[in-house]
Amino acid sequence: MSKCQKCNNTGMCDSGGSTPWGEPIFIECDCLMKDDESRCQFEESWLRRGGESSDLIRYPENHHEIGSGDIGGQYVMDDVQGHWQTWQASRAAIEIECPGKREREAFSTDFEDGVTFGYNDAISECEGLIRAAGVKVKE
Repeated sequence: MSKCQKCNNTGMCDSGGSTPWGEPIFIECDCLMKDDESRCQFEESWLRRGGESSDLIRYPENHHEIGSGDIGGQYVMDDVQGHWQTWQASRAAIEIECPGKREREAFSTDFEDGVTFGYNDAISECEGLIRAAGVKVKE
């Protein structure tokens, strides 16, 4: 398994915001959410298009097969696994650019600081929701 560049596989990443006293605010990393949300959407789509729920059986997460290596989490049916990989590739090809975060002004007031922190937190939240849907956010 590769390491998440945002959280180093800790599951918590810097939101980009900070507390009034300057400490960073950590949030759940979207690497924990992305695959589950995208997989749920894929499976709902599969069922809407006439697929059977029995088609969606997966190998256990720690399953290894001689000659195939680690296949844990893959769908048992090759056809479904192929569609899942196509679904993931289509999501990976999309990238959304969000508005940039604002810098804190050197001589800002407490009110302006609060607005900046709130704005940056909102941008971070939007980026997290976009990533949770399995779509890339342009860095």
